[in-house]
Amino acid sequence: MATNAFIRTQTSGVTYYAVSFLEQTGLVRAAFSTRLGGVSTGETATMNFSTKRADSVENVRENYRMLCRAAGFDATKLAVSRQVHGIILHEPTDDVGHGVFDDWESPVADGLMTDRPGVVLVKHSADCVPVYLLDTRHRAIALVHAGWRGTHGRIAQAALRAMAARFGTRPEDCLGAIGPSIGPCCFLVGNDVAAQFEAEFPGWGLVDYSGAQPAVDLWACNARQLTEAGVPAGNIAVADLCTACDTGTFYSHRAEKGRCGSMVAMMSLL
Repeated sequence: MATNAFIRTQTSGVTYYAVSFLEQTGLVRAAFSTRLGGVSTGETATMNFSTKRADSVENVRENYRMLCRAAGFDATKLAVSRQVHGIILHEPTDDVGHGVFDDWESPVADGLMTDRPGVVLVKHSADCVPVYLLDTRHRAIALVHAGWRGTHGRIAQAALRAMAARFGTRPEDCLGAIGPSIGPCCFLVGNDVAAQFEAEFPGWGLVDYSGAQPAVDLWACNARQLTEAGVPAGNIAVADLCTACDTGTFYSHRAEKGRCGSMVAMMSLL
């Protein structure tokens, strides 16, 4: 399983992580933002991407423009959706380019997929796990937002099934990347959530009971879902970057008690 495949990059004052593990194929552009380099102020300083936080819409839009310029994405082809911690996948068509710079009502979906070059899939996160998927044979991609509910619901596997049905994707042809998110060091849960993970993933060893509260490893859970579905372990990269541990670089909803901004994962086919 590949590690150290997210490269910290700074361009035009904007700091983001390039997903080099995927970009080295020459098929995609993929990135994950940080909180650094934007125009937001106060608790959302400085690169917030959510209009639901304590920030202005114009600040959010300017942050999108800045990140797209820095990381090489087409800001006119962004595809966004409303996240509800579910396992629904959506293929953007007529909604490409809407939802960021206008008042278009985005579809509900925690996962997006496409085989159209240039379409920029966007998922928001401030602790939840972004999972990037690339089908190298059929040149198709998916990007999913896996909070603990989505992870427990096996959204990573749902994305592979949706890609198979739509694009003919086979897991053995895929690369997967697990982006910056809350790590097993910081994702402390109650006994009820721990029990749900134990019941859904028996024998996976995802819950650590050594501390005062159980801790769940969402990184390992999403990565193992991919291997269980047939993605080779060597085709999976884990960023190993905990958002709750490093609030100087990332926003963390949990560590900052909700007083923070939101980051984005982005990916597009070349």
